[in-house]
Amino acid sequence: MKPFLFILVLLISHGLPAQLRTVYLIGDGGKFDPVLHTHLKGELSSESELKTVVFLGDNVYSSGYKSDKKSDIKLNQQLDLISGDFQGRGFLIPGNHDWTNSRWLGYKRIINQGEKAGKDHFAPLAATPGPVAEDIQVSSSKRIKLIMIDSQWLLQSKTSKVGTTNGVDRDEEAAKFWYDLSQHLSQAARNRQMVILAAHHPLQSTGGHGRKKWYRYPMYLLTPLYLFGGYSVYGLTSQDIPHPRYLDFKKKLQASIRDYYLADHPHGAVIYAAGHQHNLQYWQEGNIHYLVSGSASKQDAHMDKVANRYRSEQVQLLYPTNEILPAGGKIKHPLQGYMKVEFYETEYQIKILQKTPENNVIQVFENTIVY
Repeated sequence: MKPFLFILVLLISHGLPAQLRTVYLIGDGGKFDPVLHTHLKGELSSESELKTVVFLGDNVYSSGYKSDKKSDIKLNQQLDLISGDFQGRGFLIPGNHDWTNSRWLGYKRIINQGEKAGKDHFAPLAATPGPVAEDIQVSSSKRIKLIMIDSQWLLQSKTSKVGTTNGVDRDEEAAKFWYDLSQHLSQAARNRQMVILAAHHPLQSTGGHGRKKWYRYPMYLLTPLYLFGGYSVYGLTSQDIPHPRYLDFKKKLQASIRDYYLADHPHGAVIYAAGHQHNLQYWQEGNIHYLVSGSASKQDAHMDKVANRYRSEQVQLLYPTNEILPAGGKIKHPLQGYMKVEFYETEYQIKILQKTPENNVIQVFENTIVY
């Protein structure tokens, strides 16, 4: 037998690793790049029953779903990928633009978007924070727990209208959210399940949402804006990580992961997937993988000085690499892209894909982790 044929037969007889499930993490698709959309349409057309898609918020730029023709076009670009012949599961979670950045029409537009997308696709429903949990079957012996939350609900100012469950007040709903999240994480730990926690807002960033914006301070100090809860004396909006309300959300979320999941399942893994910052980032802290996939429509620069704020928290930045983002440097994020996680029997692979200037979509990063 010829050597090439012998090797081919050997590979077939032993079996190549079978890809069992793929989860696509696509953020900020409210004005979807057409090249990326066409690529994903083809990617999701085969074996779609083995695929789960999560859109990570800001599904309709820039003021949420207005129930008009322009809003329909923007939202339908995403719904088109998870309907029709698509046999897998597809979800949209809200972002700050879907809430119109806490403005008074935000509640109504979240309700409208949920009604348009439908209860099988929009999570959480009824302008509530969630969490919404879904088990994803990888194999006969392995399941992943997908937990979806509305992080913007938790960052809204007290003057913004939000939905609650069974008429409870806002504080009770927030307490219920953190309790329910702890229960989902504890259940996943007991069942030895890996967790994908999907939200809109990242916990680390290499971009503008990660830095203190001192240049805004004089303007806000001379206006009453910060008194209404949307701004701090640092000139930050609640959409920036250093804002006190955002830091409180981050602290509570990380504590929940550590106390209710990793404490009982130290060898487990959590992927926290978010959008918001319009670039692609991959951070890792032990068994927690922080993914930022927010460039389905737009691009933000990477800044090494901003990244250093979060490196000091003992979180390692895996992408962009040091070669791409040199010390003290700043680079424009290349083009639109997304992330996906491919699951196999004994390992999973986190992959980053980007559009090129030649309008191709290529893989630019991969990390393989053994269960």
